[in-house]
Amino acid sequence: MMDAIDKKAIEPPLRTVLEKDVIFCSDGAAVHRSVACSLGITYRPVNLAAGVRVIAGVYHTQNVNAYHSRLKQWMK
Repeated sequence: MMDAIDKKAIEPPLRTVLEKDVIFCSDGAAVHRSVACSLGITYRPVNLAAGVRVIAGVYHTQNVNAYHSRLKQWMK
């Protein structure tokens, strides 16, 4: 488990698994934008705070959120 969610913590593992043609969709955290820029990949943030859950009908974080929820339940 990561103690910090900062660029130093998340960029190295993402660099090893994300291809250059990936589209990185996240909740809009500034660190995600910074990492995407450093990696040279396309970034599509959704603004959950403003109620925006889907962009252009295809970019969303719901699958990841559902998986994360199930994983946490399983770990409990």
